[in-house]
Amino acid sequence: RNPRQRPLAVGLKSTVKMRRLIRAKSSMARAAPQPVAAPISATNVASLIDDVRAKTERHVWRHMTPHAAPPPAPVVTARGSTLHRLDGSEALDSMAGLWCVNVGYGREELAATAYDAMNQLSFLSPALGSVPQVELAAKISDLLDYDRPAHAFFTASGSEANEAAFKVARMYHAANIANDPSGPLRHKIIARHRAYHGNTAGAMAATGQAERKIGFGPQPPGYLHVPPPYPYRASTDPETHCADVVRQLDETISFEGSETVAAFIAEPVMSGGGVLVPPEAYLKGVREVCDKHGVLLILDEVVSGFGRTGAMFGHQHYGVTPDIITMAKGLTSGYQPLGACVVTADVFDRFRGDADAFPGKVETTLPKRLQHFRQINTYGGHPVACAVALKNLEIIEREQLAE
Repeated sequence: RNPRQRPLAVGLKSTVKMRRLIRAKSSMARAAPQPVAAPISATNVASLIDDVRAKTERHVWRHMTPHAAPPPAPVVTARGSTLHRLDGSEALDSMAGLWCVNVGYGREELAATAYDAMNQLSFLSPALGSVPQVELAAKISDLLDYDRPAHAFFTASGSEANEAAFKVARMYHAANIANDPSGPLRHKIIARHRAYHGNTAGAMAATGQAERKIGFGPQPPGYLHVPPPYPYRASTDPETHCADVVRQLDETISFEGSETVAAFIAEPVMSGGGVLVPPEAYLKGVREVCDKHGVLLILDEVVSGFGRTGAMFGHQHYGVTPDIITMAKGLTSGYQPLGACVVTADVFDRFRGDADAFPGKVETTLPKRLQHFRQINTYGGHPVACAVALKNLEIIEREQLAE
């Protein structure tokens, strides 16, 4: 046996102590009290906290955290918007996790849904299509309420959803040469300064925050940035400022060569860059510029989706329809990892896998064997995650949380 390995019995004792402590504190979570074998003393609680902290410092690489300071006491349970720590302290989670726990913590019906779904179908290749996956795609299409049905490509996160969106945009143009002969040249993605779109390579390149990138080496090529609307800091009135930033997007596309630009990506309300609410005319102006240059509009609703702005989706406040919309976080309220890249029917028609089936509509530079979208995510559209998402959306609608 490895002399550095802790005996199994010691690990079991720690687990038992943790479970006993959680049961003893269950009243904080508004749950029925559970019987405990014996009261846990303050000394034992302190010892357990020290043990968990020591393991954290020894083994855990905490996200977005300098490790000079000791870790806080761990969170053991949460209900509503309140986090309960092992030391008995409470904290209001004003950010709802990472802008994701839209229906609040401790929803037992979501836990029950996950349990039932896992018992029924614990995993399925997303290429095969489970019933929850199909029903969720249909539900999302209903919520978007476009003229024609929307199509959802499921991922496991918002970063992956944006990566898929960039690939879709570039491949769309390669399959659109009947309408735009310059399509195969279109590869550039324009994003905005201050924006955050994810931590994978392409999504990070689209992100407009230097601190997210410094030290990670050269970014993938083909990503550009323009200023976002920020009326509070502008030197002009909101209407003039709005017109200026829309004009800058228009000029940037022209200067780069519109035949080289595939898509523009923006959040309806910028989240991590300062929670910047745009002037009312901004997204309509952006839509007009994209249409003028044949550029696809991608709206990143990973944060603003599912009731966070007073509508089911943030862009619904502004009367625009994107070509591609990405979502995650509130889709399951964080109870399961799930994201989606959702496209309009016009975009999806270029990916049916046989251009000959759509004479006069689709002409592509790609051979038949490459005309479909050649991406798969192991956990994308996981049947358990999709079942939880459906129940989560049911809660949002039933309780009118988006209103």
